[in-house]
Amino acid sequence: WTGCGRINGLFTKEVGVENSVNRIPTKAEIAELPRWAQVAFAARCARRVQPFYKHSFPDATRINIDSIENAISLAEKYAAHFGTPDTTASFVAARKAEAAGEDALVGLSASEIARDISESAANAAKAADRAARLVGPTSSELSWSVIDTARAGITGASWNAVKLANSALHANYLEHTIGMHRDYLLIKELSSLENWTDGTPVPPEVFGPMWAEGEPEGWPEEEGAHEPCCLKMEIASPAGMNESQSTVFNQKMAAFFAELSALHVGMGGTGLKILDQDSFESDLVDQDQLVCDPSSSSGVLV
Repeated sequence: WTGCGRINGLFTKEVGVENSVNRIPTKAEIAELPRWAQVAFAARCARRVQPFYKHSFPDATRINIDSIENAISLAEKYAAHFGTPDTTASFVAARKAEAAGEDALVGLSASEIARDISESAANAAKAADRAARLVGPTSSELSWSVIDTARAGITGASWNAVKLANSALHANYLEHTIGMHRDYLLIKELSSLENWTDGTPVPPEVFGPMWAEGEPEGWPEEEGAHEPCCLKMEIASPAGMNESQSTVFNQKMAAFFAELSALHVGMGGTGLKILDQDSFESDLVDQDQLVCDPSSSSGVLV
């Protein structure tokens, strides 16, 4: 995310602790945000309390847990990419994610906190679905009354996601509600400074760290947080190439790998690493990218 430096400056100076209050924004305040900013904020709030789902619901199944993740991820993806060539989700996926979040409520042993978290995730997906309908293939045929109703639905679902996330957080970490309000102030300021419209994509990275002052004491770790995240790729040269063609291929693939690694770093990663030291000629790659232990890198080329 190319604007991290500027955003981090805004995060600490413009909307720091001194300008935040220990409350969540009102429904009317959320309505002031552009369409995808509302969805992004709803997803951010659901994401904030997600780690507490399994902690408060020990009997949760893998399906329950994955349903929460899918609903939040769907909202994040829509807010960041909907209407761009990168969009991979669909209207059907949105509705399935919304339903899945609601399905995560199933189980008499689910605590009230777990129910709040699952409903928060479901409402974030619902907000994404409502927003997507306004830019779908038939959106130009919608009447103003339908558009107004859809906009109200986006705000209503976003507000519910925020309210329910706050309820889950409030139960144990009242003093940390300030983080949710800071997120709102940040995204509101950015939308004003950069003249965001209802069509402006809002990736989750704009918010910065989830817990600026550190996680609350006793906050549960995210499942798999300490597991290495490796993207393994295999690149093989086409059969039948002569030596000259093979040389050109290796040069192009080395350049491609370097660009891909730079993109990984630009999006907040640590860069891709080369596990197989015989992948390229030594003069084609940065030797610092060569590693022997794949678990030590966030990206691995095999």
